[in-house]
Amino acid sequence: MRMLRWMCGLTRGDRIRNETIREKVKVASVEDKMREVRLRWFGHVMRRGTDAPVRRCERLALDGFMPGRGRPKKYWRERASYKEGMASQTVVRELQRDLENKANDLSKLQKDISKNHQIRKKYTIQLGENELVLKELDLLNEDANVFKLIGPVLVKQDMAEAKANVKKRIEYISTELKRLDSTLQDLEEKQNKKKET
Repeated sequence: MRMLRWMCGLTRGDRIRNETIREKVKVASVEDKMREVRLRWFGHVMRRGTDAPVRRCERLALDGFMPGRGRPKKYWRERASYKEGMASQTVVRELQRDLENKANDLSKLQKDISKNHQIRKKYTIQLGENELVLKELDLLNEDANVFKLIGPVLVKQDMAEAKANVKKRIEYISTELKRLDSTLQDLEEKQNKKKET
């Protein structure tokens, strides 16, 4: 604390509380640092498999052990769970909830990507069909009869109008494919970010 006070240009005679000085220089208290180290070890132990030696020691029962006088000593698990206000079950539940949320987000992104691929496939097929129809229309003479299927009925259509309709459809499908490509790129970037975290 003396060094922190010196850094701030203060002395004990200024009668400023330690907490205020720590907040000012953004330094955690020793107690918080010890808690952090204990919880780091606690997390390390909890991430290990149940058959790991560290986890087996956790379940040891000391039969025939005579404690000395006074309050019994607390072990690291008791400190991590009670004194620090972090019960082991709560920590595990929070970790599990956090992992489930991340998995749900990732699965939602994967569904969106899959849906995007299906829609893109459908539009690609439609684009190919319309380009084929346009080629067929280009092969026909200007006075040829062109029919359009409306429900169960074939209706005669003007050649220029038919070509214009097909070109409009091709243009619309092309813009939709570009939009789907940019959406897919965004989704894949989000998925990669989620996988990294």
